[in-house]
Amino acid sequence: MRILRNIVMFWVDFIVGDAWEVAVGLGLTLLIIGLVVRQWGAERALSFVLVAAVIAVTWLALLRATASQRRS
Repeated sequence: MRILRNIVMFWVDFIVGDAWEVAVGLGLTLLIIGLVVRQWGAERALSFVLVAAVIAVTWLALLRATASQRRS
């Protein structure tokens, strides 16, 4: 059981790392895209939404990181 816990904690730390908002934002984006594709089947248009979401979430995380460094 301890080995399983260590494996899960490794992957959580590897995926989430220091920027938990990036992991949450991209996870929510993938969930929303999956639900929309399942409902309406618009795969081509939603690929652009995924790219835009990746760029937006990364940009917001960088703004947050640089703002915290400017304060200190």
